[in-house]
Amino acid sequence: MEDIGLSARIRDDRPLTPKETSRILRVSAVTVMRAIRAGKLDALRVGGQWRIFPSDIVRYVDNETRSVQTRSLPVRANLTR
Repeated sequence: MEDIGLSARIRDDRPLTPKETSRILRVSAVTVMRAIRAGKLDALRVGGQWRIFPSDIVRYVDNETRSVQTRSLPVRANLTR
């Protein structure tokens, strides 16, 4: 995984709220919830509130990075004559 400073932003192993997770990932809390609902980011529901473990955040970033790297670019037609 490419180091994007996650280790500096995750200080301990306690479960985080979606809002705390959004600050670490530098995205909105809505984006975090979309990732949870899509099954891309593992989370645990405790007493009606979501919690995300730091190891799951690292795994999510790793998977998303791989996903972007493996997408193929569209084939362009050769426009030279």
